[in-house]
Amino acid sequence: MITSSWCFTSTKTKVKCFIALLLALSLGTLFAPSLAVADGGDLHWTEIDSPESADLCDIAVAPEPRSLFAATYNFTSHEATIWRSGGTSLGAHWGSVLIINTDPNGIILRLSPNYSEDYTVYAVEVGGDLMMVSHNRGNSWEECHAPQPIVDLTVEDEDTVYIALPGGFIQKSTDGACTWQRPVHSELSEINMLTVSEGGIVLVGGRNGEAAYSLDGGNTFSEIPRDVGAGDVQIMADINYKENGVIYASTDEGVYRWSIGVSTRWQRIVRESGVEGLALGNEGTLYALKSDQYVIRLLDPSTSNGMEIDLVDLPAVGKFPVLRLLSNSEQNEVWTIDTANDVICYFTDTLYEATPALDTPLDGATIALGACGCVNYFSLSWNGLPEATTYEAAIYLDSDCTQRVWLGNSDSTSIMLGDNSTQLISGRTYYWRVRTVAPLKSHWSQPRSFTIGVGHVQAISPAGGTNDMPVSDIGFSWTSASSATEYEFTLSQNADLTDPIATVRVSSSAYTYTGTLDYDMSYFWGVRITEPAVGPLSVSTFRTKTSPVEISPAGRVETASVITPIWVWTIIGICGTLIAVTLILIFRKRQIRPFYNRSCTHE
Repeated sequence: MITSSWCFTSTKTKVKCFIALLLALSLGTLFAPSLAVADGGDLHWTEIDSPESADLCDIAVAPEPRSLFAATYNFTSHEATIWRSGGTSLGAHWGSVLIINTDPNGIILRLSPNYSEDYTVYAVEVGGDLMMVSHNRGNSWEECHAPQPIVDLTVEDEDTVYIALPGGFIQKSTDGACTWQRPVHSELSEINMLTVSEGGIVLVGGRNGEAAYSLDGGNTFSEIPRDVGAGDVQIMADINYKENGVIYASTDEGVYRWSIGVSTRWQRIVRESGVEGLALGNEGTLYALKSDQYVIRLLDPSTSNGMEIDLVDLPAVGKFPVLRLLSNSEQNEVWTIDTANDVICYFTDTLYEATPALDTPLDGATIALGACGCVNYFSLSWNGLPEATTYEAAIYLDSDCTQRVWLGNSDSTSIMLGDNSTQLISGRTYYWRVRTVAPLKSHWSQPRSFTIGVGHVQAISPAGGTNDMPVSDIGFSWTSASSATEYEFTLSQNADLTDPIATVRVSSSAYTYTGTLDYDMSYFWGVRITEPAVGPLSVSTFRTKTSPVEISPAGRVETASVITPIWVWTIIGICGTLIAVTLILIFRKRQIRPFYNRSCTHE
């Protein structure tokens, strides 16, 4: 083993653009998903020179501790070299970690899925039986051998590997390629590649459009009854395979989807010839490589209706047979190699999982009508995403966002709408959402709703400030609105209509209050539209008439009674008594005088 150090400088090239029309024609998907082309002004490939002037065979991108492994082959010396570059700037420095003397010119590199914990790397000669294994990031290696020439290799964990052999056979090792279990036939005549996913699900792609799978860790295999197409097959399982049983395959005729145990035929999700590689992100984004043109990016590939497709042009004219992916919770790094020019390239996808956060209008908001009775203008706004340059906003009639009524693009985080552009109907509820479309599509945001206002009504009778209103059987009326089907009337003694005397909903623009109000009292009444949507409240006031004076019948005068104090009656009583006593004394004196006269005469 020879170790050396190399230094190179990274350069960047822009991604070329296709116009959307040519893109749609080139893909021609069966169910016409939404298509877009990566924005060449903002999405960049980073180029890394190969570690020496030799033919690149393969690369492997390792997560933390971050490393890039590259395999090269020198036809002059018949030596294959494994290189490693580490640190934050991959490719800036290279070091040779392994040199293999080998005749075949094909070397493949595979990492353990748990590389961050076990640091395991496999380097295998295709067409030969030599296998080199490192459990310490390539610092030292163990030499092993396969029972037969190797067609392909896939790694389940640091010690469990599967190799594809000529004639359609597969063998498994559980001790890091030291010993091998008996060979098992895959049910395919010849194998192009194989892969293993969590739980020992082994998928096999054939050389003639065939595919097979094992659900028991490679003990038995079943051929999928329908061929994918023609030519070499690339195959891998969906990230949620345990729940949906979905697998993907690519051939010369496109990218396909199959659900094990459910499907009866392959469903073509991308119609495209010459697809040579597949890679799947940790969250489920699928990348397919058309080695002489572009990378096809598929969001939500397991769904029939929601899948979205972008095309990302390859960075230069060349041959790009390898597709690798470094995926984490924040970004997907898509890697490839240009074997014609011995250049390593990658681009970073940060929009595969992010969604714009909606700002205004708030969920359930009502958009007021202007004086014209229509929506003059209103704005949709959202919070931007890093790297995003163009957004797409859409309005729908339904909360499932299947009945779209408006679509618009913006290069900022808001977009202005007017009634002429949207033709939104007064009183109707709509739903809106946003996503990025450049440099790549993001998922749609969660939708919000808003309702177009229905305008407001005006009081007609009684007019505001009216006095001398009757206290019962009062008729109220207001202007009508063509879109309104229900109004709410409220009567109260309070200006804010609290503690209402009456609250009723009517279908017409008039109402008669049959109750009795107080005399000489101010009242407030309000009315608003409540169906098909709630409109603003219109409030008016009036005052009832004063209490009437009661009129007596003709010819009869009513005298108001007056209460006489007791002392008056006492004086009257005393005076009456004195008068009575005086009269009695007078009468008695008159009666006595004649008696005395008569007595005098007799003497």
